[in-house]
Amino acid sequence: MRINDVNRAGGIQPYKKVQPSKADGYDVKKTSNRDDVQISTEAQQALQQAKLQGIGATEERLAELKKAIQNGTYEVDPNKLAEKLLPYL
Repeated sequence: MRINDVNRAGGIQPYKKVQPSKADGYDVKKTSNRDDVQISTEAQQALQQAKLQGIGATEERLAELKKAIQNGTYEVDPNKLAEKLLPYL
């Protein structure tokens, strides 16, 4: 008895049996693998309220810092700087 194509790597393709096809009754469509994020209305409202409460203080602080830098009166506290850099070293 003679067996052909014993060492042929492409002879068996099991992955093709797993994939659904139109012949199996499935409607195969090409879809993109894209994630979709949906934010609830409650979360959107909470985000808007947080922005409204925090933006004023942040913008005021930035304006103060810009003015101090332009005037040359902004000073860096070396101890605070060292404390902030210490965890990264």
